[in-house]
Amino acid sequence: MFIEFQLLDQPGMPLQHIKNELEKWSKRYNITYTCKTVRYTHRVCFEDDKLYGFFVLSWNTKGIDYLNQYVVVSDRNNRQ
Repeated sequence: MFIEFQLLDQPGMPLQHIKNELEKWSKRYNITYTCKTVRYTHRVCFEDDKLYGFFVLSWNTKGIDYLNQYVVVSDRNNRQ
């Protein structure tokens, strides 16, 4: 399971902004995470699956649309 942010075609700044906001969020709630950037997506993983729901409820970035454009990807999303 992971959170996936779609990156804009503009390299650098949107990714850095997402990383900065994630760092602020993790410090605020004392939650650790790992992340990985693959092409035009930035993936965020937590150790406990319960934290994905908490992320959705507590991630609040006002005024910046691309910070709110993410999806939660789980094994259920990939089953056929």
